[in-house]
Amino acid sequence: MFFIPTELGKIFGKSPVEINKMLEHKGFQTKIDNQWQLTEKGESFGIKVENSAFTQLKWHIEVIA
Repeated sequence: MFFIPTELGKIFGKSPVEINKMLEHKGFQTKIDNQWQLTEKGESFGIKVENSAFTQLKWHIEVIA
């Protein structure tokens, strides 16, 4: 099961911004053209979900450990 940063934040008592910064700090994602992108390291823990309006990254809960 994969979670968006907002859901992870609710589980771990953090804001989505804090979760995204932590994921960036760990090298799992990087911001390109104002959008988060998976890094090669992040592909082990996350997936990219695309629809017509936007792209969203979802994460395995183990990414927080």
